[in-house]
Amino acid sequence: MKADRHSLQLATALVGRLDRSEGHTVEGFEHLDAISIEQLLRLIWFLGGYGMQSTSKAQKIAGLASMNVAIRVTGEAAHALSEWPNNFHCLLRRIMAERALLGSGNSLALCFGRFYQTLYNAFPEPEFNFLRQSFEAYVSDHWEGQLAERNRRLSKRMRVQHDWVPTKNAARALAVRASMVREFVERGLLVGRLQKTAKGRVMGAISKSSLENLLSDKLHWVTLKTVRTKYGISRRTGHALIEEEVLKPISGPSVDGRQVWLFDDRDLEKLDLSQIGKSCLRKLSTGKVSSHA
Repeated sequence: MKADRHSLQLATALVGRLDRSEGHTVEGFEHLDAISIEQLLRLIWFLGGYGMQSTSKAQKIAGLASMNVAIRVTGEAAHALSEWPNNFHCLLRRIMAERALLGSGNSLALCFGRFYQTLYNAFPEPEFNFLRQSFEAYVSDHWEGQLAERNRRLSKRMRVQHDWVPTKNAARALAVRASMVREFVERGLLVGRLQKTAKGRVMGAISKSSLENLLSDKLHWVTLKTVRTKYGISRRTGHALIEEEVLKPISGPSVDGRQVWLFDDRDLEKLDLSQIGKSCLRKLSTGKVSSHA
């Protein structure tokens, strides 16, 4: 079996560690300079195994003592370690895609399987910082799930900066029920990723940036009573204006079934008082006024 260029480069890195006097830096594999031969062999087994099969038993490689299998494992590891971190990220993408077919849910551990646990438990040395940092960079860019405090394997910076938060945290921040957060997602007021479990429970994560935007918007939410006070209109007139869509609620009986009408006061500033008066008179003349409270 003929070895490819990346496999030969990795083999050169291994040989270099057997004879320290000649150095062991290999072009394209500089990120491996700090690790020892024992650490490199562990890394080859780890990445090579997952390169061959992305299952929970990826490191239980049958026939590893044979030359052909050993060459294949080394080749898979060499590919993942070359053009760093692009090819490593390709491996992570493949693992995520294959795990998704199994229904990985909203858990990072389920999404990456044992790869995630092994990465942090078997490679804790500072020499493998490059490996963990590249993994976290990929998660930051591609993981649209929540990261809770229990994900302590990840760096604190990663957990704080991650753009997705649990639905219950978003509900707490907005001072609403989790069901309303899901409604906000369905209406496009929040960006979220919702999943239904086998037991019918809805779980998900909310984009932190979209949550911050909605929290900013929420500062401008006012009730119908505030609108009536601002424009000096009666309750009956207010409902008439809602029916004519002069006043456009963001929440209320006709929007999401909530009892209290809510409006964005920035939209109120755009209203023409004369338009309000004329619309009100037209609506009142018909005698058709909403019965909502």
